[in-house]
Amino acid sequence: MMSEFQGHQLSLIASSFAVLCPTDLNLWEELAAAIADNMASFKPTQLSIAVWSFAKVGFQKPRLFEALAHASALQIRSFGRRQIAMLLANFAESGFQDAKLFGAGSMAVLADIDRFSTPDLVSIARAFSRVGRNEARLFKGLSLAMASRVSVFTPQQLSSVAWSFANVRIQDSDLLQAISNETILKIKYFSAHGLSCTAWAFARTTGDITIMYEAIATESILKISGFSSQGLDNMAWSFASVRRHHQALFSVISHTFRANSCRFNPTDLSHLAWSYAKLSKHDRGLFDKISTSVVATICGFSQQHTANVAWAFSTCGRNDVAVFKAVAWHASANTYNWTMQELGQLAWAFVEADLPADSAIDTLRDAIIHIARSNAWVNVALERGPQRPDTIEAHCADIVCKMVPGASRNRYHQLGFEMDVVIFGANGKLIDFEIDELYHRSSRQRAVDARRDALLQQLGIRIIRFDPFDVAGFERTHLEQAIAMELQMAGISASGEEGATRSIPP
Repeated sequence: MMSEFQGHQLSLIASSFAVLCPTDLNLWEELAAAIADNMASFKPTQLSIAVWSFAKVGFQKPRLFEALAHASALQIRSFGRRQIAMLLANFAESGFQDAKLFGAGSMAVLADIDRFSTPDLVSIARAFSRVGRNEARLFKGLSLAMASRVSVFTPQQLSSVAWSFANVRIQDSDLLQAISNETILKIKYFSAHGLSCTAWAFARTTGDITIMYEAIATESILKISGFSSQGLDNMAWSFASVRRHHQALFSVISHTFRANSCRFNPTDLSHLAWSYAKLSKHDRGLFDKISTSVVATICGFSQQHTANVAWAFSTCGRNDVAVFKAVAWHASANTYNWTMQELGQLAWAFVEADLPADSAIDTLRDAIIHIARSNAWVNVALERGPQRPDTIEAHCADIVCKMVPGASRNRYHQLGFEMDVVIFGANGKLIDFEIDELYHRSSRQRAVDARRDALLQQLGIRIIRFDPFDVAGFERTHLEQAIAMELQMAGISASGEEGATRSIPP
């Protein structure tokens, strides 16, 4: 019986089984029970080996890892530097995040950080990042310890450290600049995976470093056949996020995707569509393939990915009925757990898309209204839109705000729709005063405006549209008087209330 063995014997058995019998579940269950029952006999080396063994075979039992974490935290000061790094890395690999263990590990690392080897520092950074532990003091210590060693980092270490800091959103400018400089010097030695990780990390933290991104793009084109589907979509996402229009790179990504589209999962498809739309790259062949794949795999899309695809197709003017019907059907069937941003993105996409009448799309619009109302997402957002001076819209908005105290310009609805001027009417009801520039006279924009207004009206918002131009398309000569008349006809007084007796003077 395994329960009769001690820690040193059980750890040797575990390491042997990890190599010889990784898939024998019954054996691993028995071994886990024996280790949990004999944890007091385990020393640091044996604990480290046991964690490595179970992490390697993907065995995940909370009771076992809780016991290993507790014993390891108590003995952490007795671990060697290499053992600490391996222990933390293997716990991160297992997906088990124990606050006490990682807290003890952080303190042990900081107490002796300058004596850790470069590979161990890289491994520790990656371990904390993988379990989402954003410990500012530890990462600052790691940064200082690594700063003088960046020149000897391998390409894999450069990309790993950049990824680790970016994944927990720690922006250490000096370290990342040093990594960027070294990346440029060693770019030809980067793997496809390293290139995509590095591009992703800098897009998430420091943004566009032109010389480095140019080097990454050039090398990625040469090594494009080595990219996984996730690597390709990460590369596209990274360049789109920093708004780098590298035509050659995006052409190669498109060609590779179209030749291997069956390898791309919903996450990959969503990111790829978003990236091309973000840069206004209306790649017909790519979107044709994405369309086919989305329709076939829509059941696997999360809310975020569903909204991203709808947004991308609308942004590119791709009124693909099959895609939008699939999105509508899928979104309507999954009305729970939508965030406000995701729902707003979805609503905007269906407002912008010019689609024929369809019951699935009607059902989705009803679902959007229901979700927004249920979550009270029917008000003005805190953020404001950009102030655009020297336009007819800005001039009219200023006039309205002077006439109606309390009115405010360039606001957003909580679902993301911009409102030119917001007036708070009786009983707190929102009034959206829209100032239509000349492009609103086009048939397409009129249809978009009608869909937008209908949606907002169902959320309890009153819409007033004002055309500041005459029939010939010139600015009205008596603009202030025309606005006053529009407000008066709408029953809005100088107090901002509807139906008041004191009207705005002409």
